[in-house]
Amino acid sequence: MKIRATIIFSLFVIILIGFIPIKKTNDIVINSDYFSVYKYFTTAEDWQLWQPELKIGATHSQLKRTGNLSNFSLTVPGTSFHVKKVWLNDISIRETKNNNVSDFNCIIVPEPKSNHAIIVVTREQELWKLLHSMFFQDDLRGSPIIDLKNYMEDINSFYGFNIQREFSNRSIFIVNKKTIAKKDIYQHCAPMLDELNCFVSKNRLTDFPPFLLQRIDFGKDSLQILIGLKINKNPPLSNKLDLMIIPAGRVLVGPFKGRYIDRVRLYTAMENYMNDKSLKPILLPLEEFKNDKLPVSDTTIVDMDIISPYF
Repeated sequence: MKIRATIIFSLFVIILIGFIPIKKTNDIVINSDYFSVYKYFTTAEDWQLWQPELKIGATHSQLKRTGNLSNFSLTVPGTSFHVKKVWLNDISIRETKNNNVSDFNCIIVPEPKSNHAIIVVTREQELWKLLHSMFFQDDLRGSPIIDLKNYMEDINSFYGFNIQREFSNRSIFIVNKKTIAKKDIYQHCAPMLDELNCFVSKNRLTDFPPFLLQRIDFGKDSLQILIGLKINKNPPLSNKLDLMIIPAGRVLVGPFKGRYIDRVRLYTAMENYMNDKSLKPILLPLEEFKNDKLPVSDTTIVDMDIISPYF
């Protein structure tokens, strides 16, 4: 009987120990700059961009927001978050999902050797849950910290376009340049491209579509447009046309499909990407049209890439 009682008592003690809260700290590296991570983590308006339940709730007009800039709550059916700035980069979060409460204390710091941020996460867990997470490697999955990491490291979600880094080989272009009034851009592009095609045909050159277009603003009313065809060798000299050689190197490429005028959103996204990643452009961006057709108005539907060489 004593042995049986001892075993039962020991099991009872082990069960009680399993419910003892234990503090655990994790360092979560986010491959984005410190200031962007801080902004998205501490601004109520930004939470609905990256937290899945809040994003769905905002879409269906079910998101409720209360509080102020440093102490706010966000609620949708079944889920709520209370976010409080304890001190500068020290943030506390209470997550409630289906009446289950999880508390996170988060300190955001810059990663010293890169342009990344680290969120140091401390939370209390019952011992048996802690052991489960260690064995099954599910620590912090489904938490707002991992939701933020997934969002900020997904280029398409964060920047709105599938921006990629690529390597480009050395290329030779025959180019046609002209300074014109901005309002006349569409009536000049097609004749300029025709001149290039005639030159290539006359001199028996091989061109490699698609062609490139570059715009350089000269004040409010005028701009310089450059249209270039990639060719297989150095062409003979021409009084009207120029030679442009783009050396081999790294390029940032952003795809765009839609109205030509709306491509400015991609320009902005690529500029933000380069700033976030500390990349420096070598020359102004180039527009490459995949269907080999020039836009004839601001509303022309285009399939194009914006290409920006960088270092």
